Amino acid sequence: MGDDRCQTRCGYKEINFPFQLKNQPNEYRCRYPGLDVSCNNQTDTSIAFPSSGNFTAQIIGNVEQIIEIGDPNGCLAKRLLEGFNLSGTPFQAVYLQNFTLLNCSNDVPFWYPEFVTYISCLSSENNYTVAISVDRPDLFVPFSSCLEIATVSVSSLLNWEYLTDTMWLTWNEPDCKRCLKSGVCKYNKNTGFDDGCSVDLDPGSSNLAKYFVIFLAVSVFFIVGLVICISRMKCCLHKWRNTNTETFTYGSTILQSNAVEKGLDQRVIEMYLTMVVGGSREFPNPNESICSICLVEYQTKDTLKTIPSCMHYFHANCV
Repeated sequence: MGDDRCQTRCGYKEINFPFQLKNQPNEYRCRYPGLDVSCNNQTDTSIAFPSSGNFTAQIIGNVEQIIEIGDPNGCLAKRLLEGFNLSGTPFQAVYLQNFTLLNCSNDVPFWYPEFVTYISCLSSENNYTVAISVDRPDLFVPFSSCLEIATVSVSSLLNWEYLTDTMWLTWNEPDCKRCLKSGVCKYNKNTGFDDGCSVDLDPGSSNLAKYFVIFLAVSVFFIVGLVICISRMKCCLHKWRNTNTETFTYGSTILQSNAVEKGLDQRVIEMYLTMVVGGSREFPNPNESICSICLVEYQTKDTLKTIPSCMHYFHANCV
């Protein structure tokens, strides 16, 4: 989504418009004010905030227009206590959450619930520091004797109830999200800061590249349509199977319910004539050598019951 002429690297990270490395020439106007980054030791990307100093830029998502930053020394809580300020930058907070930092002596037992964050970089031999979300007053109870240091605000992507080592920021200008379909985000003109999509500063773009973009867009459209059709077919088949399963289950439930409602009382069943199969396995009706309920042949010493109304024998347990 960026001009290839504006693409640079810092280690494994690609740097694209509107971001640019400070030491790169701006021949093709690849740099947007306030979005300069530095490459330290050829691998670590950092960004400077006028009022708060340097932070590591761990993830730069140009598509989503979000950036993940952290403290180079791994102590974000300390940087927040010193005062983190976005004034003079194009950044805004994504989702602000408030955490209270508490300083506790080692006399206060530390427990490890899921959402109490231990801040090792602010702890010492005699004291330790924890961070607790202000939305969880229940977690403050065991630390009631601790000293409150301050309440800090953190910008995050989700409603996390624990303090992480990084935070997320976003920016509105330039808005390159609208260029996802067009493919290129850059300045509209050779002067000023108006940005746009697919407007070449160099008018000599080839027709081959344009045809390739059209072919790519049509291919993507076809593939997406095919995936949607397959997904809908699977969904319809799944619903059909679920409907049949529910119907069968419902029918089985009705049958079971009717069986319970129409079945004989246990006391009546116990009054039926009972016999034990002898060694000769002789029955009043020679054709009844198999229980018609469980379909198992009668064996010696099996207990049978006969129903008076029809004089048929069955296993006592089956009845």
